[in-house]
Amino acid sequence: MPQKRQLADSNANTQPGQARGRKQSKKTVEPPEDNASATTSGSGGGQEGNHGDGDLENRPPYEYYCLTRPFFDFENENENKDKDEDEQLDEDEIDDRYNELVTSKDSVATKPAADHPGHKWISMWQAWKKYCYLKRHALYTNPDMFGMYIYNDFHGYGMQELVQNTLLAFDKEFSKKTRDDARLNEMWSITSSLVHWLLRDELGPWMMMDNGELLSETISMIGFAFLAMLNELDLAKLLKADSRIKDLGLVMAGYLEWSQVSNEYADGESDVDLAETIVAYAKKAGIELDNTGVYGIKEKLSSIEEEKGEIETLSGKAKADRWAWKKKFNAFKRDHSITVGEKYNILKMSRKERASHAFDQEDPLKDVSDKDLREGNIMPV
Repeated sequence: MPQKRQLADSNANTQPGQARGRKQSKKTVEPPEDNASATTSGSGGGQEGNHGDGDLENRPPYEYYCLTRPFFDFENENENKDKDEDEQLDEDEIDDRYNELVTSKDSVATKPAADHPGHKWISMWQAWKKYCYLKRHALYTNPDMFGMYIYNDFHGYGMQELVQNTLLAFDKEFSKKTRDDARLNEMWSITSSLVHWLLRDELGPWMMMDNGELLSETISMIGFAFLAMLNELDLAKLLKADSRIKDLGLVMAGYLEWSQVSNEYADGESDVDLAETIVAYAKKAGIELDNTGVYGIKEKLSSIEEEKGEIETLSGKAKADRWAWKKKFNAFKRDHSITVGEKYNILKMSRKERASHAFDQEDPLKDVSDKDLREGNIMPV
C-alpha cells in the first residue's frame, strides 16, 4: 500500500532512516523547517520556535537564526568512548532525550541568533531554506515514499542529481564577474546548506549507488567547492574569527566532520587534502574549530595531526581561483555530462508514468492537484 502523503507543512516529521556509516534515528522529531510559501494541511499548531508562516516567509535571507543541534551531533556525544558505559543512553533513551530537546518550550530553533549569542548552531536563513529544499526534494526521489518501484538505485541517483544541481548553482555564482556581498552571501548559503544536508540527513542510497567513480568525483567536487569558497572569503578579507560570516567556524568544522564521514568513498587521488587544508585555513583565520559547537572535533583534529604531523597555517596570499575550481568542475561536467535537471523528481513525472511504477498501478499522487505538484507542496509521511 502506498504511504500516506500530506501537503508540505513546516512541522512535518521527515526524519529519514539510518545511513550507511552514520547512525540516524527514525523516531526523533525534526526541528521546524521553512516551507512558509507552501500550502499546509494536517499537523496543526506550530512547534516552539516557529514564529509563524508570515514571519518565516519575510525574514531577511542573509541574517542569522538559531538551529536545533542536529541528532548526529547529539548521538556523537552519547557515544563518546571516554564515557562510562553506565552513563550512555540506549537507542530509545537517546531518541526520547533528543525529542525533549527539540520540543522543549525553551527551544531557540528559528529564533534570531543575535538574541542568543551563546548558541553555536546558527545559519543564514537563506542557507536553512536551501537545506530544507534539499531535504524535501531528496524525498521526492525516493520511490518507497510513494509506494513505487522504479529500479534499485533510482533514489541514489536522485540524491546525486540534487548534489550536482547544488554544485552547478555554486559555479554559477562563482563565475559572476561582479564580486560583491550579494554574490558572496549566495555562495555561502549554498555551501553551508549543503554541509548541513550531508551531515543531518540519510545518505545511504547515494553512498551505495552503483557508479562509484561518479560518487567519488562528486565528493571531491564538494570539497573543492568549499575550498573555493574559503578562498573567496579570503580575497574579500572575511576569513577571520570576527567575520560577518557568523557561522564560518561552524561550517568549517562541519566540512571537517564530512571529510571524515566521506573519506571511505573518496578515490584518494586528489592533490589536495580537504581536512588538512580546512585546518590550515582555520589557523590562518584564527578560528578555534574545537569551539564551534560540533562535538568531537578536538579529537578529530588531534587524530589528523597525529597522522600528518602538525599542520601549519595556510601559507601564501589568496588569489583568483586558487584551487582551480573552474578547471576541475568543467572537467567534471564534461566527463559526466552534468546539467541542471529534475529527471529523478517523482512529482515531475506524468500521472501515467507514476502509475506504471506503482505497486497498485494507480498514481500515488492522484489526489494531489497539478498546481501543488508543480510547486512541490507535498510532504511524504
